[in-house]
Amino acid sequence: MEKGSTDKSSVSDLTLQLLFLDGEEAFKDWTATDSIYGARHLASKWERESDNKDPNVKKISSIREFILLDLIGTTDTQFNQQFESTQELYKHLVKIEGHLRSNKYLTGGHKGPIFSSQIGWGGIEDDHVPFMRRGVEVLHLISTPFPSVWHQPQDDWSHLDFNLIDDFSRIFRVFVSNLLHLQPEARSCRKKKNSEL
Repeated sequence: MEKGSTDKSSVSDLTLQLLFLDGEEAFKDWTATDSIYGARHLASKWERESDNKDPNVKKISSIREFILLDLIGTTDTQFNQQFESTQELYKHLVKIEGHLRSNKYLTGGHKGPIFSSQIGWGGIEDDHVPFMRRGVEVLHLISTPFPSVWHQPQDDWSHLDFNLIDDFSRIFRVFVSNLLHLQPEARSCRKKKNSEL
């Protein structure tokens, strides 16, 4: 999420940017210099570049929060709060999931909550690290423990849980709508009839 530099309270100054970062894996051994190539490059670039609205502000300083989505889609997907600095955002996701579940807007196909109330340890090296090291607040949504099929030969389409993916999508749409101060339409999260599944 990027904040406007002129009036931080103005809703219209808040924009959403999607980053698709590549080059995460190490060529040899995972180290600070042999991993997360795309994220390191972009964070470094944005640390040098000025914001489009205010040349006195660096692009990286205009990021309100960096939300990283990773390892989503298997039956055992579950998130924990990773960092204290974004605990209110994470608690909001927990609250949204509870509300949607209690009002039967979720498929109900998942055994437990997607957003656990447990606290993670926040030490996972991932694409957020170069941004976090430059002072950007991070909401790291990574399934922990990692999915059982992660980096295994059977890590394929057949291990995706489409009910969980649908539920995550509904929760996240409401979350982003709230961040951007939009009013999500109730019908966008309504429970699908069996004929629509």
